[in-house]
Amino acid sequence: MYSHTQRSAAAVFLFCLAALVPIGLLLSGALSTADAGARITALAVAAVMAISAFAFSSLTVTVRDGQLSWWFGPGIVKKTVPLSTIVSAEPTTTSILNGRGIHLTGRGWQTFPARHRRAGQPRPRHHDRRAEQQPRNRFSALGRSCNVHPPLAHAMDPRVQPLAAILRLNTRLLLNCLEGLSDEMARVRHATGVNSATFIAAHVTDSRYFLLQTLGSALENPLSRFLDKAKTIDEVTTWPALDTVRSAWKDVSAALDTQLGVATVDDLAASVDARFPGVDRTRLGALTFLVQHDSYHVGQLALLRKPAGLPAMSYR
Repeated sequence: MYSHTQRSAAAVFLFCLAALVPIGLLLSGALSTADAGARITALAVAAVMAISAFAFSSLTVTVRDGQLSWWFGPGIVKKTVPLSTIVSAEPTTTSILNGRGIHLTGRGWQTFPARHRRAGQPRPRHHDRRAEQQPRNRFSALGRSCNVHPPLAHAMDPRVQPLAAILRLNTRLLLNCLEGLSDEMARVRHATGVNSATFIAAHVTDSRYFLLQTLGSALENPLSRFLDKAKTIDEVTTWPALDTVRSAWKDVSAALDTQLGVATVDDLAASVDARFPGVDRTRLGALTFLVQHDSYHVGQLALLRKPAGLPAMSYR
């Protein structure tokens, strides 16, 4: 998880200064001969400026639960994008022509005053021109702005695209399988030799963390402390809550989707130590088998809804 808040004394000062102008006119008597409408308007302007000083006094950026979010002040203006939709992000700056405030510019949305490039500063790096042809989100962090590009479907290895699509579908379906289950219901074993829903969900989530590591990335696995010392369900002594499993599932799924989007031909051809049936010992082979493994366990979870007295799994 990442969280950072930047505060802008300049923004507060400018808004407060703007609020003092109509207040000064009222207190000085300059509007004493004006009608009531003019005095009310002056008060309204002062109130709007004071509220803006509070609302835009800071910018908070967080990364958690597979999402990037940023908001101003208490969160009156907020934006959230899934990490899986981000291909790249890099610092950039605006020109004086971009102005200030929240508005659409020729390079995307600007959501706060941005610092202009000073003489002698290097110009921002150019993005991949393929990305320049795509719509994008842009935000500035009180002076520094970032362009956040959506994923490029054609940038993903064509052999990976259908596998990634299945993983995205399974990401949603597993959550649908757990819908309506309490922690107690999910730990029930409905017959001898049948695993519980909690065990299956935790196992398949754990396998995604393993797949992510196999593909050359890494993410802390919060389920390790529950599963690492257990080879079977009977050896699990402490169970994670379903909310813990769901959170871990979302995080690893977002990271896995991002990793698949940047995997090169050489990355996929790299050898792996693990042996999987029916595939070669490459990262692509491991991915192929573990996608099938993923789907196998989602099917098990869907079947366990019936003895739990729940409706069939939804595909929505």
